[in-house]
Amino acid sequence: MASGIKLSGIQSLESRSGSWNGAADGILAQLKAAGVQKGQVISIDAHNSGPNNDAIFSAHFCTDLPGCGELDISYKEQNESYGWSTFYENLGAACVGKTKDQIISMTASCSSGGRSVMYVFSYDSPLGDSQITDVHNIQASKATDDAGAPIACGEIKSTEVVDLDKDGEPYAFVMDSDGDCICQKCSKCGEKWMDRDEKYTCKHCGNAGCCDC
Repeated sequence: MASGIKLSGIQSLESRSGSWNGAADGILAQLKAAGVQKGQVISIDAHNSGPNNDAIFSAHFCTDLPGCGELDISYKEQNESYGWSTFYENLGAACVGKTKDQIISMTASCSSGGRSVMYVFSYDSPLGDSQITDVHNIQASKATDDAGAPIACGEIKSTEVVDLDKDGEPYAFVMDSDGDCICQKCSKCGEKWMDRDEKYTCKHCGNAGCCDC
């Protein structure tokens, strides 16, 4: 989950089916139909109301979180009668090669006939691989944190075109979740300087409308 963002509320969806995969496919279809984007799903949980009752998946999400494009969620499932230690071992193997931000949820439930299920839901590609490519976000692809590392898609709240540069090209400030410029660094004096409410004017030297993204 993106850090520093205060959630105004968490929404939930539920899918029920006579089969576990049917319920899993149903919850993913509901998330897409609701317009939920990649990076906005908080968890997906497997449960039921009894071993011979419907399989249930609930999904929990928040649209306050930055969206990184269309959902690309898939899952790996186990529906077996072996011991939990084997479930855990197989779950670990299913996650090999994925990044931490790809993993959405690992969840399990008892099932019918002495069997249990365990699922891992994940994004097919890392959130950090989502690149901003349109003209309005031209500066976003250059954004770095204080250590000089590229800022991943999930850490960027939005970009805003506020001016044209000397060549007449749109210039985008990269905003964080608080509405401040990611770099907040004046291109003239190098001081940390900028806040949206100050209309992009450096507090130290008076330089206006230009940061050093």
